[in-house]
Amino acid sequence: AADVDLAKSYNDVRSKSMQFKRLTGQLAYSNTFDLGDAKFILNAKFNGFISQNVEESDPDKHERNYIKEVNKNLSLNINGNFLANTKWLTSMRFNVTTNIGHQLSEVLDAHIGELPTPYTSSLINGEHEGAFYPSQYDEIMRVDGKPLTLQMKVTANKSHTRGALNGHFIVGVEYNLKGNNGEGKTGEYLSMGMRPRSFKDVPFVNDWSLYAEEKLRLPILNTRIELQAGLRLTSVNAQDYDFATIVDPRLNIRYVFYDKKSSLFALRAGWGIQHKMPTLVHLYPDPAYMDRVSYSYLDNSTQTGIALFTTKVLDDTQNKDLLLPQSNNIELGVEVKHNKHFKFDATL
Repeated sequence: AADVDLAKSYNDVRSKSMQFKRLTGQLAYSNTFDLGDAKFILNAKFNGFISQNVEESDPDKHERNYIKEVNKNLSLNINGNFLANTKWLTSMRFNVTTNIGHQLSEVLDAHIGELPTPYTSSLINGEHEGAFYPSQYDEIMRVDGKPLTLQMKVTANKSHTRGALNGHFIVGVEYNLKGNNGEGKTGEYLSMGMRPRSFKDVPFVNDWSLYAEEKLRLPILNTRIELQAGLRLTSVNAQDYDFATIVDPRLNIRYVFYDKKSSLFALRAGWGIQHKMPTLVHLYPDPAYMDRVSYSYLDNSTQTGIALFTTKVLDDTQNKDLLLPQSNNIELGVEVKHNKHFKFDATL
């Protein structure tokens, strides 16, 4: 299957100073392979899009500015399901997802008729000579990003029954990779305290996870208990950091006191610990630049002068003692349902 979509819109049809364009496309493939007593289901999808958002100066206004944002993205998703139904394996799933993007933004801010102001772009500590912003200049900021993400996951499933006890066990492994190969932040006449920085200077980060989960369902007379217990172990690999192995357990219990026809009464409880991955901005923040004017002189008649700066560079901005964000979750709930006219579900 394939499809293509093209869209173009304006913020105001009377003025084309603000416009948006987007082109998207998709290719999809799906097939089922008969392997005797087993089956293999394969699905693949390739997506791509290009979008452009432009905000130009309104010709009816006495100002000049410009914003342009271009976003390109290609993604590939391949997933398969091997249906075996053997003594040790019911099914095995795999999934591979990758995204490659190119994000470019450009912002122009025109400065007209302003007093010359001293500025510096020094990248080292100490005193040095700066320059003056012209009385009329274009402050341009460009951000070029080429993000890359990759995720691979394999999960094995096994359904089992022993007497009245029904269960479903899964175990799997997951790999994630993220980074950016863009040129980063550049521009002319950047604001004080800002410096260009390439995203290529930020290392890629990856992590491995091993997880397992058991779901049990046990009837007890006219009631039943449902139990779900899981555990995930994650190892994070980030340059300059030494994170300990992350342990994320969870437990959910649901007791159904009554479940007949269209009526239901059940109580549930849950507990778990969840960690979140820090972003690349938190792991590898930009260096900080503190610029102070030591001396400044400008001849207004000739618009020439001299500016001396003292710059302090804080390039060791990483927090080596950074802890991964952690949340501890506790949940209590009640479910009540009677026929099709009444349903009550509350969670604390």
